[in-house]
Amino acid sequence: MTEPPLRRARRAVPSVIGVDLGATKVISGWVDRQGKVSGHSGVRLHRNEGYAELVREIVRCVEASRSACPHAPAAIGVGVAAQVDSSEGRVLYAPNLKWRSRPLASDLSRHLQCPVYIINDARAATLGEWRHGAGQGSDNWLCLMVGTGVGSSAVVGGLLLEGASNSFGEVGHMTLVSGGAPCHCPHRGCIEAYIGGWAIGERARRETATGR
Repeated sequence: MTEPPLRRARRAVPSVIGVDLGATKVISGWVDRQGKVSGHSGVRLHRNEGYAELVREIVRCVEASRSACPHAPAAIGVGVAAQVDSSEGRVLYAPNLKWRSRPLASDLSRHLQCPVYIINDARAATLGEWRHGAGQGSDNWLCLMVGTGVGSSAVVGGLLLEGASNSFGEVGHMTLVSGGAPCHCPHRGCIEAYIGGWAIGERARRETATGR
């Protein structure tokens, strides 16, 4: 039986490289059309020594993944812990990276000579689980991410929500305590200022310093 042309064309599409850029680490790997990850770069911790240096660190991470596969990636996708305008390829605001209005997609594409697309990291995780993981078959799906920061994303009625200002799901910056603990965003009393990884670390250091 002859394989349908559309299915054959889809199967022939090369893999892509996916990158997870967080506040303290960057990691990449090959991803096939079924969502299977291979050619893992390993976790590369970064010290956030400025935008240009972190772009170079992402490039080094991607090159490590590239070396594990004989063919070139069709594209590179980057999930960023930030408010992102995916259509423009721009990071609008990343509190924990201290970035504002950075053309990350075009800068990476210039270095890597490959199409680069960026998306909010929680949105990327939600999309991945919806298509290939725990959310398969569901038209309504919520993902909550707690790491250095706190974020979320959702699929409602079979649509991935983004919001008019690309900030849907920024639950970490909802006010939990009016006038409370300072946040990196830089408001006070945000959820992230209490349960984000950086906030827990700061609280532990204060408690240790006072001998408690």
